[in-house]
Amino acid sequence: MIEVLGLGEWLWDMLPDGPRPGGAPYNLAFQSNAMGHKSGIASRVGDDHWGRDLANLAANANIDLFCAQVDPRFPTGRVLVEIQPNNEPSYNILAPSAWDFFQFDGEIASVASQAKVIVFGTLASRNRVMRTSVQKVLEAAPQATRIFDVNLRQAFHSSELILDLLGRSTWLKVNADELTHMTRVSDIDCPNSVESAKALLEKHQLELVAVTDSNKGAMLVTPDGAWRIDGHNISGGDPVGAGDAFTAGLLSRYLEGAKPQEMLAFANALAALVAKEVGGTPLINRENVNHLSKILPIHTLF
Repeated sequence: MIEVLGLGEWLWDMLPDGPRPGGAPYNLAFQSNAMGHKSGIASRVGDDHWGRDLANLAANANIDLFCAQVDPRFPTGRVLVEIQPNNEPSYNILAPSAWDFFQFDGEIASVASQAKVIVFGTLASRNRVMRTSVQKVLEAAPQATRIFDVNLRQAFHSSELILDLLGRSTWLKVNADELTHMTRVSDIDCPNSVESAKALLEKHQLELVAVTDSNKGAMLVTPDGAWRIDGHNISGGDPVGAGDAFTAGLLSRYLEGAKPQEMLAFANALAALVAKEVGGTPLINRENVNHLSKILPIHTLF
């Protein structure tokens, strides 16, 4: 049984130093699996060498490919990535791509109905075909923790889409910029990020809201409290995939029954270790994550 299902885009990140496998659902599945939780990807690649290479890499990483499909018409997805002077990546996501045409069927429904966690974002719903499939997967998994890891990219989102996906979610994960966007879409006006996250939690009846802020740290808000942790002092590498790693760390400790503070510290550490490397899927040793997660204090916000 798959514990974690990454739903959506699966592609190649065309980085300045060469192509690397990516897409938020794949990065998420890779790091969740590396942390010890059986993970799979629900997506689609083209019938080309790019797709075959992605499938081989995923299989070698022990990612379950039962929900992976091959499209006979459209090419495997690619994203042109540039690292800006502030060390933040910018993306040019080529379209149409094979993952835009992922098809829901009975076998996909069976896997989704058994998954413990399903993670998805806005980009997976940029195409009508894939958007319908995303909706059906989530409807087939009412028992799962459904994590909306927003990942706003280019113009591939709308207020209507965001509100629809929020209504299908149990957790929300955003970065600081996305938090501002989400409050505006939700018609929320709060004086600070803590109150904004709390308002989103309450308005959309969520169980958890996670907010990352690059190297400044992260925050977790639940109905029972809120906590914050500073960022780790890191150098080298790039931030590609760090947000996906944060989500993977968060859900990994959640599946193990950890407290919110422990989830936050672990997720923050995993994201930092991924950011020290190049690309979204460096293999991280869990013992290193455990060690780093114990270094910084957790601050209780309420």
